[in-house]
Amino acid sequence: MINTSPILPASINFNLFSFVEGNVLGIILVLFFLFYCAVSVALFYHWVKYGMSAGIYLAEAVFLAGSVLLFTVSLLSLNYY
Repeated sequence: MINTSPILPASINFNLFSFVEGNVLGIILVLFFLFYCAVSVALFYHWVKYGMSAGIYLAEAVFLAGSVLLFTVSLLSLNYY
């Protein structure tokens, strides 16, 4: 038998940031994204300049794919709640 009941009780309020509006959270996300891009550029530069193996491009691809996934999920969660 498959359990179809919700994991969390209905009484839990999912609006964890009720004291902050969605626009403020969006601005925080954009500022973090800009900071993250600056750090990523520095990482890519060092990986290309000082990387000693041929797997550097794979590492960059995995890093970019993970970053895109995380920022997409965070943006969708801001729009959902």
